[in-house]
Amino acid sequence: MPYVDPLNEVVRDYQVSRAWEGRDAAAVAHAWFDIFNREFFDAALPTPVFSFGGTGRDKPACYRFDPDGAGVRHTITFHKGYQDGPRSAMLAVQLHAMVHEHEAHHFNKAGSQGNHRRDFQRMCDRIGIPCSEGRPCVTTAHTDPFMALLRRESVAVEHVGWGPKPGEPVLKKWGCGCQVVYATRRINVICGWCGKTLTEETRN
Repeated sequence: MPYVDPLNEVVRDYQVSRAWEGRDAAAVAHAWFDIFNREFFDAALPTPVFSFGGTGRDKPACYRFDPDGAGVRHTITFHKGYQDGPRSAMLAVQLHAMVHEHEAHHFNKAGSQGNHRRDFQRMCDRIGIPCSEGRPCVTTAHTDPFMALLRRESVAVEHVGWGPKPGEPVLKKWGCGCQVVYATRRINVICGWCGKTLTEETRN
Protein backbone atom coordinates (compact mmCIF):
# COMPACT_ATOMS: atom_id res chain seq x y z
CA MET A 1 0.00 0.00 0.00
CA PRO A 2 1.29 3.50 -0.80
CA TYR A 3 2.06 6.02 1.91
CA VAL A 4 -1.02 8.18 2.46
CA ASP A 5 -0.36 11.82 3.38
CA PRO A 6 -3.33 13.09 5.43
CA LEU A 7 -2.80 16.62 4.07
CA ASN A 8 -3.08 15.45 0.46
CA GLU A 9 -6.29 13.60 1.26
CA VAL A 10 -7.75 16.72 2.89
CA VAL A 11 -6.84 18.82 -0.16
CA ARG A 12 -8.38 16.21 -2.46
CA ASP A 13 -11.66 16.27 -0.55
CA TYR A 14 -11.68 20.07 -0.62
CA GLN A 15 -10.91 20.31 -4.35
CA VAL A 16 -13.71 17.98 -5.43
CA SER A 17 -16.40 19.22 -3.03
CA ARG A 18 -16.03 23.01 -2.85
CA ALA A 19 -17.03 25.57 -5.48
CA TRP A 20 -13.96 26.99 -7.25
CA GLU A 21 -13.02 27.47 -10.89
CA GLY A 22 -10.90 24.33 -11.13
CA ARG A 23 -13.29 21.93 -9.40
CA ASP A 24 -14.46 20.08 -12.52
CA ALA A 25 -10.94 19.57 -13.83
CA ALA A 26 -9.65 18.57 -10.39
CA ALA A 27 -12.49 16.07 -9.94
CA VAL A 28 -11.57 14.45 -13.28
CA ALA A 29 -7.87 14.42 -12.39
CA HIS A 30 -8.49 12.76 -9.02
CA ALA A 31 -10.92 10.20 -10.41
CA TRP A 32 -8.47 9.29 -13.16
CA PHE A 33 -5.55 9.20 -10.76
CA ASP A 34 -7.31 6.26 -9.11
CA ILE A 35 -7.95 4.59 -12.48
CA PHE A 36 -4.40 5.09 -13.78
CA ASN A 37 -2.91 4.09 -10.43
CA ARG A 38 -4.86 0.83 -10.47
CA GLU A 39 -4.34 0.03 -14.17
CA PHE A 40 -0.67 0.92 -14.59
CA PHE A 41 1.02 1.32 -11.18
CA ASP A 42 -0.42 -1.52 -9.06
CA ALA A 43 -2.22 1.08 -6.90
CA ALA A 44 1.14 1.94 -5.36
CA LEU A 45 1.34 5.72 -5.91
CA PRO A 46 0.50 8.17 -3.12
CA THR A 47 -2.29 10.66 -3.72
CA PRO A 48 -0.90 13.85 -5.26
CA VAL A 49 -2.19 17.39 -4.98
CA PHE A 50 -3.29 18.81 -8.34
CA SER A 51 -3.09 22.45 -9.35
CA PHE A 52 -3.52 24.46 -12.53
CA GLY A 53 -1.08 27.19 -13.54
CA GLY A 54 2.53 27.91 -12.69
CA THR A 55 4.27 25.46 -15.03
CA GLY A 56 5.44 27.98 -17.62
CA ARG A 57 3.73 28.50 -20.95
CA ASP A 58 5.56 25.72 -22.80
CA LYS A 59 5.33 22.94 -20.20
CA PRO A 60 2.21 20.71 -20.17
CA ALA A 61 2.53 19.50 -16.58
CA CYS A 62 5.16 18.90 -13.95
CA TYR A 63 5.55 16.64 -10.92
CA ARG A 64 7.27 17.72 -7.70
CA PHE A 65 8.56 15.18 -5.18
CA ASP A 66 9.92 17.53 -2.50
CA PRO A 67 7.70 19.56 -0.17
CA ASP A 68 6.63 22.93 -1.54
CA GLY A 69 6.45 26.16 0.45
CA ALA A 70 3.38 24.88 2.30
CA GLY A 71 4.94 21.51 3.10
CA VAL A 72 2.89 19.61 0.52
CA ARG A 73 4.63 16.67 -1.17
CA HIS A 74 3.72 14.88 -4.40
CA THR A 75 2.24 17.73 -6.41
CA ILE A 76 1.24 17.64 -10.08
CA THR A 77 0.80 21.04 -11.68
CA PHE A 78 -0.92 21.41 -15.06
CA HIS A 79 -0.49 24.23 -17.52
CA LYS A 80 -3.48 26.50 -16.87
CA GLY A 81 -4.88 25.84 -20.35
CA TYR A 82 -5.65 22.21 -19.52
CA GLN A 83 -8.24 23.27 -16.95
CA ASP A 84 -10.73 24.04 -19.74
CA GLY A 85 -9.13 22.01 -22.55
CA PRO A 86 -10.12 18.55 -23.86
CA ARG A 87 -10.19 16.05 -21.01
CA SER A 88 -8.33 13.41 -23.03
CA ALA A 89 -5.42 15.83 -23.53
CA MET A 90 -5.32 16.65 -19.82
CA LEU A 91 -5.33 12.94 -18.95
CA ALA A 92 -2.44 12.26 -21.32
CA VAL A 93 -0.18 14.81 -19.63
CA GLN A 94 -1.40 13.67 -16.20
CA LEU A 95 -0.37 10.10 -16.93
CA HIS A 96 3.09 11.28 -18.05
CA ALA A 97 3.45 13.19 -14.76
CA MET A 98 2.40 10.07 -12.86
CA VAL A 99 5.28 8.16 -14.45
CA HIS A 100 7.58 10.83 -12.99
CA GLU A 101 5.85 10.27 -9.63
CA HIS A 102 6.42 6.53 -9.97
CA GLU A 103 10.15 7.02 -10.60
CA ALA A 104 10.54 9.47 -7.75
CA HIS A 105 8.52 7.45 -5.26
CA HIS A 106 9.99 4.02 -5.98
CA PHE A 107 13.55 4.77 -7.05
CA ASN A 108 14.96 8.23 -6.42
CA LYS A 109 14.18 11.87 -6.96
CA ALA A 110 15.94 12.07 -10.32
CA GLY A 111 12.72 11.06 -12.03
CA SER A 112 10.99 14.15 -10.68
CA GLN A 113 13.41 16.50 -12.42
CA GLY A 114 12.15 15.92 -15.96
CA ASN A 115 14.87 13.51 -17.10
CA HIS A 116 13.53 10.77 -19.35
CA ARG A 117 15.87 7.91 -18.66
CA ARG A 118 15.65 4.59 -20.48
CA ASP A 119 13.54 2.96 -17.77
CA PHE A 120 11.20 5.96 -17.86
CA GLN A 121 10.90 5.78 -21.65
CA ARG A 122 10.24 2.04 -21.56
CA MET A 123 7.42 2.49 -19.09
CA CYS A 124 5.87 5.26 -21.18
CA ASP A 125 6.10 3.03 -24.26
CA ARG A 126 4.45 0.16 -22.39
CA ILE A 127 1.44 2.16 -21.22
CA GLY A 128 0.86 3.95 -24.53
CA ILE A 129 2.38 7.43 -24.12
CA PRO A 130 5.88 7.19 -25.67
CA CYS A 131 8.00 10.26 -25.00
CA SER A 132 11.02 12.03 -26.42
CA GLU A 133 14.48 11.77 -24.89
CA GLY A 134 15.94 14.36 -22.57
CA ARG A 135 14.15 16.86 -20.39
CA PRO A 136 11.17 18.17 -22.43
CA CYS A 137 7.96 16.43 -21.36
CA VAL A 138 6.71 15.76 -24.89
CA THR A 139 4.56 12.73 -25.70
CA THR A 140 5.25 11.61 -29.25
CA ALA A 141 2.18 9.38 -29.77
CA HIS A 142 -0.94 8.09 -28.01
CA THR A 143 -1.49 4.35 -28.32
CA ASP A 144 -2.98 1.38 -26.45
CA PRO A 145 -3.39 0.56 -23.63
CA PHE A 146 -3.82 4.25 -22.73
CA MET A 147 -6.16 4.96 -25.63
CA ALA A 148 -8.07 1.72 -25.09
CA LEU A 149 -8.62 2.71 -21.46
CA LEU A 150 -10.00 6.12 -22.43
CA ARG A 151 -12.39 4.53 -24.92
CA ARG A 152 -13.46 1.94 -22.35
CA GLU A 153 -14.38 4.74 -19.97
CA SER A 154 -16.23 6.66 -22.73
CA VAL A 155 -13.77 9.54 -22.94
CA ALA A 156 -13.71 11.31 -26.33
CA VAL A 157 -10.24 10.90 -27.83
CA GLU A 158 -10.43 13.05 -30.97
CA HIS A 159 -8.34 15.83 -29.38
CA VAL A 160 -6.00 13.79 -27.21
CA GLY A 161 -2.97 15.51 -28.80
CA TRP A 162 -4.27 19.02 -28.10
CA GLY A 163 -2.13 21.47 -26.17
CA PRO A 164 -2.17 25.17 -25.27
CA LYS A 165 -0.32 27.17 -27.92
CA PRO A 166 3.22 27.98 -26.69
CA GLY A 167 3.76 31.62 -25.91
CA GLU A 168 0.10 32.65 -25.89
CA PRO A 169 -1.22 34.38 -22.76
CA VAL A 170 -3.36 32.01 -20.75
CA LEU A 171 -5.84 34.78 -19.92
CA LYS A 172 -6.97 37.22 -22.61
CA LYS A 173 -8.22 40.71 -21.82
CA TRP A 174 -11.65 41.87 -23.03
CA GLY A 175 -13.08 45.33 -22.49
CA CYS A 176 -15.50 48.05 -23.61
CA GLY A 177 -14.12 51.17 -21.96
CA CYS A 178 -15.99 50.92 -18.67
CA GLN A 179 -15.16 47.37 -17.59
CA VAL A 180 -12.52 44.67 -18.18
CA VAL A 181 -12.91 40.88 -18.17
CA TYR A 182 -10.15 38.27 -18.34
CA ALA A 183 -10.99 34.88 -19.87
CA THR A 184 -9.23 31.85 -21.34
CA ARG A 185 -11.80 31.49 -24.13
CA ARG A 186 -13.59 33.78 -26.56
CA ILE A 187 -16.51 35.51 -24.90
CA ASN A 188 -19.72 37.18 -26.07
CA VAL A 189 -20.65 39.70 -23.38
CA ILE A 190 -22.65 42.93 -23.64
CA CYS A 191 -21.86 45.56 -21.03
CA GLY A 192 -24.85 46.45 -18.87
CA TRP A 193 -23.68 50.06 -18.53
CA CYS A 194 -22.77 51.15 -22.06
CA GLY A 195 -24.50 48.47 -24.14
CA LYS A 196 -21.33 47.68 -26.10
CA THR A 197 -20.02 44.19 -26.78
CA LEU A 198 -16.72 43.55 -25.02
CA THR A 199 -13.84 43.14 -27.51
CA GLU A 200 -10.42 41.57 -27.09
CA GLU A 201 -7.68 44.03 -26.17
CA THR A 202 -4.17 43.49 -27.46
CA ARG A 203 -1.48 43.34 -24.82
CA ASN A 204 1.51 45.60 -25.30
